[in-house]
Parts: sequence; C-alpha cells; structure tokens
Amino acid sequence: EVYSDAPGVQIYDGAHLDSGDAATLTGAAYGANAGLAIEPQAWPAAPNHPTFPSIRLTPGETYRQVSRFRARVCG
Repeated sequence: EVYSDAPGVQIYDGAHLDSGDAATLTGAAYGANAGLAIEPQAWPAAPNHPTFPSIRLTPGETYRQVSRFRARVCG
C-alpha cells in the first residue's frame, strides 16, 4: 500500500536491470526483474505537457512531500 500527498507516481519494474560485474549487497549479479521502485512525485512528464499542473519550484520555495509505504503478507 502506498499513501502520498503527491499527485503522481513513477514505477520502475527492473525489467532491464543488469548489474553486470558491479558489487551488489549479496555478491551475486542482479538480473532482469530483480527490483521494483515506486516513486510518488509530481506529474512525471509535466515539463513536456503544458496542460499538466506546473511543477516549477522557484528560488526561496520549499518542496515537501509525504509518502508512506506499507507492506504486508496477505493470505
């Protein structure tokens, strides 16, 4: 479950993940689908779509966002 005051979300599924020879936590390479990122945020493509709400932050403004993640076993 994801709760956020952000209006959008970006999800990365790790389908093309390949850590190659890079050091990993377990020492084993990470391959395709080894990760998932769920990133609540403002509208991800807003700068490219004039009809989307602005995500511009001007000097002196502060950006704050609250997100809560809850994982549980069902079944």
